[in-house]
Amino acid sequence: MFLTQTDPRSGSRSKHTKFLVIVVQIADNPGFLLIFIEGACYKEMITEGDLRARLETELAHILNPMGLLLHELVLPGRKGGVLRVFVDHPERVSLDQLETVSRRISDLLDVLDPFSGNYRLEVSSPGLDRVLRVPDELLLHAGKHVKVKTKESVRNQKIFRGRIDGVVDGVLVLSTQAGKKTVQETLPLDVIGEVRAEFWLDPDPGRS
Repeated sequence: MFLTQTDPRSGSRSKHTKFLVIVVQIADNPGFLLIFIEGACYKEMITEGDLRARLETELAHILNPMGLLLHELVLPGRKGGVLRVFVDHPERVSLDQLETVSRRISDLLDVLDPFSGNYRLEVSSPGLDRVLRVPDELLLHAGKHVKVKTKESVRNQKIFRGRIDGVVDGVLVLSTQAGKKTVQETLPLDVIGEVRAEFWLDPDPGRS
């Protein structure tokens, strides 16, 4: 396979550079095929945004069959550091799942070799007070307790606490306590500044 490389400063094109396209099958995940491009100029050509998108796509191939989702991906710096992968599940992520995910991502990184500096991999689940992405993770964690900060006052307040009932027509519906009564609060998504989990208020699904 041959590609033409363009100098972003001058707009001039260099000679065709030869790239090798390789297909690899991950040993402990037979249904997962990894396709990548290897070549002397590859790391120089790809931007951080492209690299992040590429890694997120490949990680989804690993996580989705296990019923897991990528919560956050933190890339190491140019001179190395820590590649942090936070994985999530509507109930909880087990230690066995984290070990399996870590092993598969390590295999993936051995093949991709996406970073030039030294780095280490950390795979974990996000904390019980994580910030939730709106609206995707609101739907994922329906029925759980959250703290919502709004960008502007809504009914004379900017902080709301309650249990996620759902998202309907661009509006977050919360069940909140008003004294001994449970009432519903409705918050348009476009006025929400931050939604932070308060999952310690929810029952542990692992306990009988």
